[in-house]
Amino acid sequence: MLTERNLFLLTESGRALESLVLVDNQIDLLATSKLFSTISTGMLHLSLFHLRENELIGLSELQSQFLPQVSISMSLKALDIRSNYLRSHDIKEFVSLFHAMPLLELLNLSDNPIGDEGLAMLLPVLQVLQLSELSLSACDLSIKGACFLLDELTAMSKCHLRNLDISHNYFGSSMGAALAKFLRHGIAERVDVGDIGLGANGSLSLESALQDMPKLSHLILRKNRLGAAGAPLFGKLLAVPNSLRVVDFSSNLLDRQCLQSVANHLRLHGGMLDLVDLRNNLAKDPSIFSSIKQPEVLLSAVGALYDDDP
Repeated sequence: MLTERNLFLLTESGRALESLVLVDNQIDLLATSKLFSTISTGMLHLSLFHLRENELIGLSELQSQFLPQVSISMSLKALDIRSNYLRSHDIKEFVSLFHAMPLLELLNLSDNPIGDEGLAMLLPVLQVLQLSELSLSACDLSIKGACFLLDELTAMSKCHLRNLDISHNYFGSSMGAALAKFLRHGIAERVDVGDIGLGANGSLSLESALQDMPKLSHLILRKNRLGAAGAPLFGKLLAVPNSLRVVDFSSNLLDRQCLQSVANHLRLHGGMLDLVDLRNNLAKDPSIFSSIKQPEVLLSAVGALYDDDP
């Protein structure tokens, strides 16, 4: 727990601190307010701040404004505030702080139920910041919010985003075409859309809409229940112009026939890839890939149980 005494010692001794990680420290709202005030006034060299798993619920319910008004720029380059049960109105309290972080490159808001409303409050900040990594995994976003986010990122005149994580939000099959459109514009190098409910229909729509992926190097599509539609999607990913190095198709209900088709695609177009993750699928026969030296193919160990629990 971060006590008043610990906070005082941190303030006094942390002037040259570059990294501060506080995970599950039972930090309350008042202590968090003081921390941000300290960072903005005393920790002039702090570039990385992790404040995770402290459940900072109810910021907007306070009668007075919780977070301090910061008049000078903070030196933060990475802010990780995942798993704090922040909601849409709570994000509003952070907006002024985000504007005081002109050097911010990494923002992780994952596992906070901010929803589409919280995302809408965040979008104007994204126009100002020059983020290279944005994580919004498990944020209760809808397909409407996700499409709006992708459109906004695509429309930015200067977008420095390299990594985008919107996994563990249920978007459904409609996300397929929207995702293909986003990848075509070459915004991000690493995209994580694992466990978004894509399904076979979404896989087919993504496949049919794919044209090229000029910058994409890592595509995470794990746990989307692609089934038989996964193999033709995999083939299309390799066939269109791309920069793919890593593809994650783990936990997607791929049977032996699908894996055989994936292996055939790798023999034709797999030379650029470094890694393909096919673990936790319905089949795991290593002999299918025995003749493939590049890329590395990950399969579940013999005897491992398939697990596709939501």
